[in-house]
Amino acid sequence: MVGQSPSCLKDVKLWNGSILPQDVVELLLQQNGIDVNAVTNHGYTPLHLASSHGRTEVVDFLLKQKGMDVNKVNLKGDTPLHLAVQNHETDVVAFLVSSGANVNKQDSWGDTPLHLAVANNYEDVVKVLLNSKENNNLQVNQKNILGWTALHFACCCRSKDVVELLLQQKDTDVKAETKDRWTGLHFASVYGSKDVVELLLQQKDTDVNAVTKQGSTPLHLASTHGYKEVVDFLLKQKGIDVNKVNLKGDTPLHLAVQKCMLCDVNEASMELQPCAHTVLCEDCSKTQPERFPKCKTCIESKRRVGRELEIQQYELDNIRHDYPLDVAEQGFQMLHKWHQCTDPEKRTLRILKAALVRTECYDALECLSSLFN
Repeated sequence: MVGQSPSCLKDVKLWNGSILPQDVVELLLQQNGIDVNAVTNHGYTPLHLASSHGRTEVVDFLLKQKGMDVNKVNLKGDTPLHLAVQNHETDVVAFLVSSGANVNKQDSWGDTPLHLAVANNYEDVVKVLLNSKENNNLQVNQKNILGWTALHFACCCRSKDVVELLLQQKDTDVKAETKDRWTGLHFASVYGSKDVVELLLQQKDTDVNAVTKQGSTPLHLASTHGYKEVVDFLLKQKGIDVNKVNLKGDTPLHLAVQKCMLCDVNEASMELQPCAHTVLCEDCSKTQPERFPKCKTCIESKRRVGRELEIQQYELDNIRHDYPLDVAEQGFQMLHKWHQCTDPEKRTLRILKAALVRTECYDALECLSSLFN
């Protein structure tokens, strides 16, 4: 940070956890030639930092400065509004929105502030974004780079109240599909959220027989995981196709009657990764087998690598559900997420190699050997 504008002195103290008093901030901003949009090495302006720390009074003062860019992005594509949402700073979110912050701005992953609020289940922030007078241009169906809308995230989080808030918006598309053709109903069914399933099926455009790229209907997914209440509710829907086959030739009944490959007593209900096969019961899955019982594929390596690389668990889950049968694509998306969202100092080949070694991803090590040598 040597050689940067004096305004970035505040950045150093903020990163160290010490907050400068407002009068010191005001004193710095009174200096001729000070750059209110000066950035740190990671692209953070003073407004980014004040917003992420919930300093409403400083945000207010900064926004009154001539030339202040309320929508400036850091190296991750985050605006101050993105950071305020991520850190659950509701008051700052409301202030930024009322001050002209772009509610539809997408970060490097394609997520808008609404995506982030819903994914973190911050109902109060969702309400601010949806109910503010400045939301006339809010695009509730905007998709990120994986094709996820805010409704997909809400269904994935099993948040009935947030789903209800989104469905109250006149333009919300209940039939919106991800790149792998998952709808909100698919996510609600795979997570066993009967309340959300009911809400979605009350909407006239919801397709109870919608299929994913793998040919799975919501009934397939609920049957696979043994969610009796969801299955029962789906079966009561007019036009439900109980004999629909997925790309493997399985009907919901085939998936429901599978037995655990280890104990051969209980029903198989737990999906193993990266194979995406449901072959173990809940009890046997607690033994944490290292390899898939039949094909011997390593089960947890990719998610363990993701955790080693400090990728958030909900992001790993999103990747897994977007590409349930494509192990190679899961790995690619995970590395892409790491590259996009990790600080440059932590985005090195040395760190990547160490993570692959610790998690015994020998195929990946061999594939990338020319880079590591």
